[in-house]
Amino acid sequence: MPKSMSDYKWDVGTYFLDKEHFRDVVRTYAVHGGRNIRFVKNDKCRIRVRCMRAQGNCPWLAYCALLTSHHN
Repeated sequence: MPKSMSDYKWDVGTYFLDKEHFRDVVRTYAVHGGRNIRFVKNDKCRIRVRCMRAQGNCPWLAYCALLTSHHN
């Protein structure tokens, strides 16, 4: 983890331990960045969170999905 959440770099393909870990990281990031966020999709396999800045013009979006492994 970076020293400050303002230094956190979101990368496609980042792995999280579980849904709660992802939620905690996103909430912490939002608090430190002053973002008003909303979890818009939240089920057993997916979580989508959006920035809800005034006028809906905030492009920030995070999506997390369960990674399953298939064994042959």
